Amino acid sequence: MSECQKIIISILKRSSYYFIEVGRNFVRIANFVYLLVLVSLVALTSCANASNLGTQTSKSVTTTTIAADGNYVPPPVKYDRSCEKSAFSSWQMDQCAESELSQVTDIMNSALSKEAKYIGSGVVTTVQSSWEKYMLAECDMEEGIFAGGSTAPYIQLTCEASETVARIKEIDRDIFLRNP
Repeated sequence: MSECQKIIISILKRSSYYFIEVGRNFVRIANFVYLLVLVSLVALTSCANASNLGTQTSKSVTTTTIAADGNYVPPPVKYDRSCEKSAFSSWQMDQCAESELSQVTDIMNSALSKEAKYIGSGVVTTVQSSWEKYMLAECDMEEGIFAGGSTAPYIQLTCEASETVARIKEIDRDIFLRNP
């Protein structure tokens, strides 16, 4: 277990004591649980990013992996994350996140073009439009806690990049299922 994960577990354990103490105030509990979950997700993402810095630097390579249970496992989405090592100011972090979002958006658009060959561009456009609305709403929610702060744009951009990576994996799975 990494040091980062140990710290998160420690925070969660301490938070549970507070949760028990305020157990009679439902609104306060709901807000506290929401905040606790959000902070935990951001912290876990930070842990994952800290342990993966610089590991995703090559272009996307398509490989087929089948899990032991027979399900398709999409390949990792690879893009240049090297700027994360040298970004120290909020502005630099925002620029880095913008670059990463641009890269994964290009990869996603390429995957969407492939998917359109199997199910038609009209269906892909409709589904993608709905997904983009979901993604923006999800990331607006994540960014909302930091609204007005210097990290708000970074949170928004990294959320969009993360959601886009997940979408690429969904598209890859769909393509595989239509053309194994």
